[in-house]
Amino acid sequence: MNNINPDETKAIFEALSPKWIDNASALIAKVVLSEENLQLIKKASSHNLVDDYIGTLGGRSKRRKPVEEFDSKNYGDTVTVYFNVDSGPVRFFQYFDGLITTHPTEKPSSFVVTSEAEGIIYYPCETPAGRLKHYLEVHSLWSALLEKSDDNTVNGLTFLYKGKLYLNGRYNSSCLENGFDGLTKFLSLLQKDKQHEVEKGHILQNTLHSFLYHVETEDKFAYLLKNFSSFSLKFDEAYQAYSVGFSFDKLREEYEERYRDYMVKVNDLVSASLAKSLAIPATIFLTSTRTQAVATSSNGARPDEIIAANTGIGLVALIVSVVFSMMIISELQSITSIKAEYESLMARLEKKSTEAFNAITILRKNLRKKLSYAKIVLVSLILFSITHAVISLLWVASRTKGWTFSYPITESIAFICKWSRDLLEIVATLLGQYLWV
Repeated sequence: MNNINPDETKAIFEALSPKWIDNASALIAKVVLSEENLQLIKKASSHNLVDDYIGTLGGRSKRRKPVEEFDSKNYGDTVTVYFNVDSGPVRFFQYFDGLITTHPTEKPSSFVVTSEAEGIIYYPCETPAGRLKHYLEVHSLWSALLEKSDDNTVNGLTFLYKGKLYLNGRYNSSCLENGFDGLTKFLSLLQKDKQHEVEKGHILQNTLHSFLYHVETEDKFAYLLKNFSSFSLKFDEAYQAYSVGFSFDKLREEYEERYRDYMVKVNDLVSASLAKSLAIPATIFLTSTRTQAVATSSNGARPDEIIAANTGIGLVALIVSVVFSMMIISELQSITSIKAEYESLMARLEKKSTEAFNAITILRKNLRKKLSYAKIVLVSLILFSITHAVISLLWVASRTKGWTFSYPITESIAFICKWSRDLLEIVATLLGQYLWV
């Protein structure tokens, strides 16, 4: 059983108080056996934290005995306990330099640094601080760079975007003296906006290349760590510049697409209205050809029959004009809605990006002109419809009453002028309601 939690490691290490010997190549503890100490040693042995063999003080290696052979009769003896520095579940280091030399970019799952000025350092722990915190941050940074690299080896990364750049994992404990300002924001920028993964990789590699091109290969990573705040600022500026440019292009493209949609809608409304207006010539043909004069009828039809037929034709002409006008008014309301929606859209764009707003101002002007043209066309169609209704009713009335075109010209003109004045008032009201200045 090799699993051991950090609290157990700490308790065993502090109870046995081992020391480094042979130029920090071995870690041993000299312990006076007692019931408590013996149980602690056996527990450490079962976790592979210490060697299974221990010896009495001054004894040679060949005189070591398995820890299981010691019992109560050995209480009071001084024994030597050998910690498994490199082969156990917990790795032991005298200083951070030793840890960095063997594990620069891939930390052990559990380790103890025994002789730093800040005291014995255990990992894992709940709240890393000091050099331990900075050491863990180095690994976070390396992992982020690894994801954006084009190739990697043990403790080595290669970037190829702008020019070949090789980063080895070499650095020393002096790089851990201070924290890495901007690391949290740097990692956050790399992790957000997944749709920009490729672009962010290029920005990162370009920034690395421009920041490290003058540094010797073996010193590049150490230089990066010691000057990380400057590097993170350069990366942030490059990324923000890209983001602004991307946002500008994205917004402009989005609003150009919306502009095309609105233009299609307006064209469809105008085309559909013009198609519907063909009902007016058909009604004119019906009115002009199917009404009969009562006084001049020569086909034997009775006057009341002619009056009924003419009245029906007049009603048809009136209904067509009214229904057509109502449809056109509905189209005018749609045009007004499109204008309000697009103006609101443009106002939001101006708040998001003044540059993008200014870039498509010409499109805004074009759409306004198109909307104005569409409203003029629709109001004109309403005018034609009203004119058609008036003339049709006058024609039916003249045919029914027996009027002829020999009617005095002055009175005819006066009659037309009166109807034209009324018609112009109606048109002015519509223009005031649906057209803008």
